[in-house]
Amino acid sequence: MAYTSYQQDLFVSYGHLDNPGEEEKGWIDRFHRDLDWRVSQVVGEQVSIWRDNSLDPGAIFEDELMGRIRNSAVLIPVLSPRYLKSRWCQRELQAFLDAAEKSGGLAIGNRPRVFKVIKSHVELKQEPLLLQKSLGFPFYREDESGTSREWPSRDDDGERKYTRKLDELAESIGKMLEAINTKGPVARPEMSIYLAEVSGDMTGYRDELKRELQSRGFGVLPESPLPLEWEDLCKEIRGTLTVKECVLSVHLVGSRYGVVPDGVDVTESKAWIQARLAGEREKNGSFRRLIWHPPDIQMTDGRQIGFIEAIQSNLRDQKNTEFLRVPFEGFKAHVLDRLKPVSAPRPQPACGSPKWIYLVCEPNDHRIAREIQSELEDQGYEVALPAREGDASALRNDHEETLRDCDAVLIYYGSGCEAWQRGKERDLRKSVLFGRKRAFLAQGVLLGPPDSEIKQDWRNAAFTLDRWVPAAGVAPNFLKHLSAGREVQA
Repeated sequence: MAYTSYQQDLFVSYGHLDNPGEEEKGWIDRFHRDLDWRVSQVVGEQVSIWRDNSLDPGAIFEDELMGRIRNSAVLIPVLSPRYLKSRWCQRELQAFLDAAEKSGGLAIGNRPRVFKVIKSHVELKQEPLLLQKSLGFPFYREDESGTSREWPSRDDDGERKYTRKLDELAESIGKMLEAINTKGPVARPEMSIYLAEVSGDMTGYRDELKRELQSRGFGVLPESPLPLEWEDLCKEIRGTLTVKECVLSVHLVGSRYGVVPDGVDVTESKAWIQARLAGEREKNGSFRRLIWHPPDIQMTDGRQIGFIEAIQSNLRDQKNTEFLRVPFEGFKAHVLDRLKPVSAPRPQPACGSPKWIYLVCEPNDHRIAREIQSELEDQGYEVALPAREGDASALRNDHEETLRDCDAVLIYYGSGCEAWQRGKERDLRKSVLFGRKRAFLAQGVLLGPPDSEIKQDWRNAAFTLDRWVPAAGVAPNFLKHLSAGREVQA
């Protein structure tokens, strides 16, 4: 029995030349078996999956095949050069479309009941129009010569990639089958991320990040392949970036320049255009843009080098953009950290209430920071030190929320290195990204031991400067500015 009210849940349409080998040993045979097992796991019940495995693909078309197509919940076309040339595959697709129009429509909500599996490379322009608008699930890679290498391949990496892509496909199909069962639209996530299309060398990273985001309940945009024509491409990107629930764009930039869309005098790649339009979106509202470039990557394409330089040159004007060159796992954690729900802001104190100082220090300086905290509290201030318990993500989240809500920040620069100190200064400039709505009443640096030439030369006009001298008063310049800020508010 089928999981849905249809005769069968899934109908696999494919070119018979794509299933070489003895019976039950071809690529389609394995794909059929694996998909049946995996989708059944996702929905928690056995699903019904059907394909025509006769040697003559036209032998049963007019009778059983037409009945099967009319009574299928989901169509899975397996694209390849052979699929595009097969008149039987085209007739199966059209038959499904015709039947869908008579049985409630092709889509549930805005999601089509068609899941495009790409077995080997085909040009998007050569696909049937409906499939061009459908999000594809590629089960291959292209080597340096441009030859398609299908998954699973003999190496372990190919087997792993096949399994991951199968899981991604099964999860998407499972959600559709559940929506069909409940006769409701596929639920829209409350928050979505624009995960930009990438060049070939970044595909694996994009797929991994996409799976991670979807597993945590986030939507991933765009939901279908981007157009190849420049005008249509720009229109589609702008429309997707302005979707209400889209709060962040992520761009994975590698060594390859990638595809340049069709258009008069167009020289920017699709990756460049997406990054540029997301930058425009970032300037017009509460929207963030994260750009990742792998560390120690080798680049020889002058166009791609120019792309990276253009991104970096514009960072000063784009407060909600971050450009990171860190290991991918660190970047992935950073993306998830940026998507954490923002808790309610701390209530603002009434006039005359104690001001809240965030005393930032390196963990090794916690003992000295406690002395400073006590002295400031004796003067009537509320003082918070950085959290010390929790994983890296929790500690970072607490740091950002405290920066968001406190009245003033004093950085104790003692045993921390120069890079640590500069990082904390940058955090203050980025506090608007954490939800801060007002300026700090005061921000200062308190220099402590050990002394160094770097500390002697330290200058930053945006911060007050004091030196830690026990029993001689804590940060008088900083407190003078804070006192002035208190008087202004009063």
